[in-house]
Amino acid sequence: MIDDVIQIDPEKLTGSEPISHLAKVAAEKADKTISLNKSNMAESLDEARNYNKVLIIVGTHTLVKIKDFDDCQKSTAWGACMPKGVCLTQKGGDFEKGTDYINNLIGLPDGQNRKMFLFN
Repeated sequence: MIDDVIQIDPEKLTGSEPISHLAKVAAEKADKTISLNKSNMAESLDEARNYNKVLIIVGTHTLVKIKDFDDCQKSTAWGACMPKGVCLTQKGGDFEKGTDYINNLIGLPDGQNRKMFLFN
């Protein structure tokens, strides 16, 4: 399932709470999981460069796959250079696909649960 979803394909997400289900599967299969916040974002992104696949899940509504670590945009809110990513955001029952720098995909640092799953 992770390999299917890491392609950011809404056709692969099924069930009543697909992103919550994916988060559980990702937690079981990831080589490493990091809870993201402003204070650890820069070091987490540096570490993520050492893995083959990186998936970030925000709450129960957004999946982000890092697309290009070298194409990044400085984010003062996150205190890091945020790489380009592709995302699926669930709004209602539908998914919207997007491509942008990940700070624009994961939102501003706040109390939302943001997890980075690292896979080799």
